[in-house]
Order: sequence, then C-alpha cells, then structure tokens
Amino acid sequence: MTASAKRPAPRRYGGMSDQERRDERQRRFLEAGLETFGSLGYSATTTRRLCAEAGLTQRYFYQSFEGMEALFVAVAKQLSEDLRQQILTAMMTAEPEPEAMIRSSLGAYFHIMRNDPRVARILLIEVFSVSQQTELLARHFMDELSDLLQGILETRYPRLLRQGISPRLLTTGLIGATHHIALRWIMSGYAEPLEQVVETALQICRNALDLSSSPTS
Repeated sequence: MTASAKRPAPRRYGGMSDQERRDERQRRFLEAGLETFGSLGYSATTTRRLCAEAGLTQRYFYQSFEGMEALFVAVAKQLSEDLRQQILTAMMTAEPEPEAMIRSSLGAYFHIMRNDPRVARILLIEVFSVSQQTELLARHFMDELSDLLQGILETRYPRLLRQGISPRLLTTGLIGATHHIALRWIMSGYAEPLEQVVETALQICRNALDLSSSPTS
C-alpha cells in the first residue's frame, strides 16, 4: 500500500468535517452578532452574551474571531455586501430609465432599513462609533454605492451629468443625503410611510440630475 492509501480519512462528528463545524460555528456567531449588536448596541454587548446567543462557549468564540471588534467588522461587511447586492439587483431589474432605476434602488434600500431595524442600527449608527476602523469601513461602503451610481450614470445616461460639475462629488452627495434621510427616519421610529421616504429621497435625485428635463441618453 502507498503512504497516501494508509492515511486515514478526516474524522467526522455528527456528519460534519472539522472545517464544516468551524464554518457552522462562525455562522452562528455572525447571527449572534447581528442580533446583539443590532438590538443592544456594540457597547452593551459582551462575549458572554454573544456566546449565549450563539449557544457556544467562549473558547469557540476566540477560535473564530480575534475579539469583539473583529466579529463586528465581519457582521458589518456581510450586511453591507448583502445590501449592495440587493440595491444592484433592484436597479438592474427596473425599467431601463434613470428615474425608474433610482426609484427601485431607493425602494430596496429603505425597505431593508425598515424591514430589519438591526441592520439599520448596525450600518447607520453603530458602525460609525465602534472604532476608526469601522468608521472607515462604513465610509468605504458609501463610496462603493457612489461609484456604482456614478458608473451607471456615466455609462447609460451621460447627458444627465451636466458640464462643470464633478460626477463623483455629485453622486457622493446623493448617497450622503440618502444616508441622512434613512438615519433621521429610523431615529424617529419610522414615522413617515416608506413610500413618502422613497419619494423624498427621489426628489433630491430629480433636482440634482434634472431628470424632468434632461434627455435620457
């Protein structure tokens, strides 16, 4: 028999390999992080509370993450990527017309923020106060959304970007305005109806891009 033939197969416990079990523990900690950071806030969360929420021991927590902030960063990155993908999907499946695309993406964004207040709290509030690293993460995500909007406008609707302005600064301003509308909305306990919030944010885009009078190509 060769040496490779003699090597025993990896042991499996409960039908799972060691790697699968590590992945499962990490998933449970990410879910626990979403719940605790999104409900209690970062400063009120302890490793003991996280482990209780995940149903795992602290030993497994430190095997999965270097510490509390590392878990928070992982949760925020996952939520940001999920949000970006849903916004992109909404934009790309809308009617191929600028106002319809922007309305659809705004609808997806605000729907997510209202549908799960934990996501809103983490991405709009907590991420800016945990550390300089998490604040930079949040600003990088906002830049990604700005780049996404800028790329679509420059590629599909270049005439909407009037001469004498900076497309990057314009889209950065639109993303920033949307962020602050969402922040004010969740801090008020979602006082205004979703449709009104979307329409308000869309009006800012209409004014900035002059959608009512500009050609669409």
